[in-house]
Amino acid sequence: MEITVLGSSSKGNSILISSRSDRILVDAGLSYSYIRGALSRLGVEAEELSGLLLTHEHGDHTAGVLRFVKNHPGVPVYSTRPTLWSLRLERGANPVTPGRVFTVGEFTVRPFPVPHDALQPVGYRIESGGRVAAVALDTGSVNRALIEALRGSHSLVVEANHNRRMLREGPYPFPLKRRIADPLGHLSNDQCGRLLKRVVDPGTRTVVLAHLSEKNNTPSLALSEVVEHLVGGGGGTAKPPPLGGGITIEVAKPREIVGPFKV
Repeated sequence: MEITVLGSSSKGNSILISSRSDRILVDAGLSYSYIRGALSRLGVEAEELSGLLLTHEHGDHTAGVLRFVKNHPGVPVYSTRPTLWSLRLERGANPVTPGRVFTVGEFTVRPFPVPHDALQPVGYRIESGGRVAAVALDTGSVNRALIEALRGSHSLVVEANHNRRMLREGPYPFPLKRRIADPLGHLSNDQCGRLLKRVVDPGTRTVVLAHLSEKNNTPSLALSEVVEHLVGGGGGTAKPPPLGGGITIEVAKPREIVGPFKV
């Protein structure tokens, strides 16, 4: 199994997960033309996908969905009922329930609830061939359910949205700052580091820091603050540091492919 981030930031997110015979896309929050082009560069045709999984209805996760569904009606779409309803998706729509496992081709998928200000947002724990990848994007706070969902993953894509000082002193209006920092908002670098400290284990190979704010964060800050929690100091470099046991941390980019990583 491999995981590739097609692009991820506060403006758009899409992640490809591949097995020997199947490929699924988690979120289509970038333009349809970009997603199709990125897939093509990876040797994947959009119509070959075994499924499209949506975490929630916000535009930075669904901007390309309607056009994708229109052009590729044979690709099934999976998400919670409130998310599908909000997007008016009917053709090819498959409702999922947090905590209830379903299959897409070779993949066994377990959606899990995440604390965020959407109708019924979820992350996904995806297994194939004994390997586990987990995706947790918009996540306002850390709770036991989230920790348990991420534990035992070989590869993780986790939100590190903002640096707290940059958010506090930045240009956003106060109501938006309050929403981002809310327990139903987005994870800071510090919160992400604390979460990873609790879920990374000797079996973890790759961590991708995702959904970075382009106004309230930088790749080097996200990397150094997260690594500070994991190894007691990460310096100020944006180069992906290898951690104990061969773990590597990468930072996703807004509109650039990062990966693939073997899970």
